[in-house]
Amino acid sequence: MARHDSHPFAVIERAAQSAGSCPDKAMEAALEAAHRYFPKLYRQATQRRHPPGMTAPDNLADAGGLATYAVAIVLGFENFGADAIVEAASKSLVDEYDKQAFVQVGKAVREAEANGENPFSRRPRWPSLQDRVQGMEQVEYPMIRTVRDVLALLVEASPALASARRAGSEDPDVLHIEKARTSNRRTDEYLRRAEAISHHPGARAWKDFTGLLLNVCTAPQRLRTFQEDVTALDPALDDVLGLSRRILASCDTPTVPRAAAGTLPAGITSATPLRNGGPGRHTASGS
Repeated sequence: MARHDSHPFAVIERAAQSAGSCPDKAMEAALEAAHRYFPKLYRQATQRRHPPGMTAPDNLADAGGLATYAVAIVLGFENFGADAIVEAASKSLVDEYDKQAFVQVGKAVREAEANGENPFSRRPRWPSLQDRVQGMEQVEYPMIRTVRDVLALLVEASPALASARRAGSEDPDVLHIEKARTSNRRTDEYLRRAEAISHHPGARAWKDFTGLLLNVCTAPQRLRTFQEDVTALDPALDDVLGLSRRILASCDTPTVPRAAAGTLPAGITSATPLRNGGPGRHTASGS
């Protein structure tokens, strides 16, 4: 978990920790890391290769604002002056609000600070590594294994589903999956991240797969809704090999799309035979 870097907050946290016990150096390291991360994310988005499930900045000014705001979430808003937070927000939301709106917000938060109040007391705070580890320890291993198996199944199905989308397949199972991902943002994110993982060689696939597993298991809201998010796909992925063969026939391509089991290292494949499994079998309740 300490090496997990598929989330910008984790990257910022690690940079701050690398600076040692000096708060000023930790702040400098965190800001430097964030101001590298978000412009890079913007450039990746312009080239259509930013990580699935990650909202990209609209422009470089937005990237700068998001970077400052992200550091404040990780290290605490109390470590920033009101002006710095308002300036960061104004860069990120410049197209949605006029300058006068930010002048008013800045005035309000400065008045709150002058009265000894914390204007950002209700803002989100990134849980520390220790908190995340403790949260993970509270998740029973059968649950972690179940989430792993379901995510692995999505990775296995990704090459076939990608081929189906390119070919405009009218297969009922494909249409059901597309309908499910359209109606549920998290389901769509899981499918897109699974497809991205399926494109990578083993060493990179392991890293990204572990990051996705951690994102689900250490986020209480995601874990609570995971069963609902993935069972929306039932029963379309009960037989991934059969689905691949049908897509092959409809696309008239020379080879059957191979499951990502050949991409991921051994042990990251779904544990239950596909003809007997699928998301309906691997539910978040562990049933």
